[in-house]
Amino acid sequence: MAAEFAVRHQRPTADGGRRVVASTFVTLDGYMVGPDEDMSWVIEGFDPEMQVDIAEEMSGTSEVFVFGRVTYEIFAAYWPDAVAYDEGDELNPAAGKEDPRIIRALNESPKLVFSRTLERSDCDSTRVVNEGLEDEIRRLKQQPGKAVSIQGSASIVQALARADLIDEYHLYVHPVLLGNGKPLFATGVSRQDFELGRIKPYANGVVSMTYARKAVATLHKDPS
Repeated sequence: MAAEFAVRHQRPTADGGRRVVASTFVTLDGYMVGPDEDMSWVIEGFDPEMQVDIAEEMSGTSEVFVFGRVTYEIFAAYWPDAVAYDEGDELNPAAGKEDPRIIRALNESPKLVFSRTLERSDCDSTRVVNEGLEDEIRRLKQQPGKAVSIQGSASIVQALARADLIDEYHLYVHPVLLGNGKPLFATGVSRQDFELGRIKPYANGVVSMTYARKAVATLHKDPS
């Protein structure tokens, strides 16, 4: 297995505030979602070890979750009633059960939904914001605490990348080409330099990579 590296963030931004992390699945040709919101390429052959790592990240390092409307509506239709694994169950992400840490993190943590059309949310701990995306994220970045995690939400990632408000990208790169869909990056982004903080391959061919802004990253080799 390839060497694994990690980034530690004790005070991740210059003023000690939260960092903003874009965490997403992405294809080799740079798409977050396929045509017609197709995510089958993520579900097929999902790796149990990857699910464990995602659960640890979401429950341990994230404190606020950010969604666009489309991603939020997918979330709201599933996660409030998601079924947790029973003790002793074999991890099988395609079998309809989820890691209880992910369920707790998504259902109990504060959530922000940015949408021009959505008026309200019936989910607990959820606030809908109709305008002022950049100002809201800047406000969160000034506060102490764990990461602000953008879950999927291509339009949000693209807007915040253009505004230079993303401190870290955590990408799960899947060995598939789609040729069309919603890209991770759009035009209009100025140069921003990142350091590779962590890389980990999985048995299903997916590679997890974390890139952090050079100004806020302290790189060290993971002793494990």
